[in-house]
Amino acid sequence: MSTDLVAVRQSVDLLAAQFTAGQEQMTRDITKLHAAEHDILEDIRDKISAASPRPVSAPARKPALLTPAPLTPPPAMR
Repeated sequence: MSTDLVAVRQSVDLLAAQFTAGQEQMTRDITKLHAAEHDILEDIRDKISAASPRPVSAPARKPALLTPAPLTPPPAMR
């Protein structure tokens, strides 16, 4: 029975080590993603600030809907 406990303990230790290694890898990957995100945002900001300033035009107005004049009968001919 003690050999079974030793084998279980070794398995638990191995799983714990694998879990820790996985967590560390995930932390490194997340750090890389944050750095890439920061670089992308900086590039976008640089491109926006380097763009030539353009005058801001007024927003296009929607055409007004025209309502037709009410129909009136023509004057009676005499």
